[in-house]
Amino acid sequence: MEVGDGVRGFFRLIGWLAGIALVVVIVFWIMVAIQFHRYQEAPDVSATARSSAVVAADRGAAAETSSALTHVAPRDASWLTSGPTTVSDYCVSNTVASFGEQWGPTRCIRTVLAYYYFNGTLKQDTDTWDAALRANGWSGVGTRPGSTSGYYSRGEDDEATGELTLHLSLRWVERPQLTPTSDPADNPSTDPYDATVAWIEKPAVTPDAVESAAFAHYRYVAIASLTVVYYDTATATS
Repeated sequence: MEVGDGVRGFFRLIGWLAGIALVVVIVFWIMVAIQFHRYQEAPDVSATARSSAVVAADRGAAAETSSALTHVAPRDASWLTSGPTTVSDYCVSNTVASFGEQWGPTRCIRTVLAYYYFNGTLKQDTDTWDAALRANGWSGVGTRPGSTSGYYSRGEDDEATGELTLHLSLRWVERPQLTPTSDPADNPSTDPYDATVAWIEKPAVTPDAVESAAFAHYRYVAIASLTVVYYDTATATS
């Protein structure tokens, strides 16, 4: 084989490799463009909220949160009075930080707020509550001296059993402190510029309304916020 043929073959190989690389780059950018276009459009969150998959998942979340709620307050706690329970249930998609306006996956979230009233010694009573939660299978960060809240979790997401991770926060307010109406613990971000929301169930009362009534007879109000993300389009298989 002459030297000229070898040189031509070498450059022909380089040309083939360059062509393959160009095709790979073009395919990659097409996929990026498709993904970018898909996220550019605000998702139909209302349609997701009405879908059979979400309805079924919501039913399971309702049963699981109702069951878990029975293990939130300490048993035989004569010092604790139960107040109302409200439900906040919605699906939401938020914009994500990127080039241009892009929308993230739609998540459906159920939050149950349970109110409890008590007098007595705050530190002693909250320590009792923390111990009772841990005995009932909750783990996390309990209240500390000077703290007005504690955070716990229970279970883990398991597709085989349908079990969901439950998140519990306990927050204490003392008379005459009120939770601001403009920032209730059970309200999602509904800023039209960065979120689109479809409500399934709105809470019947606001924390400040409950607290105002309770403070006529009690020094402390505890708000137990039990939250579960029961559907996420990023991980849904159907």
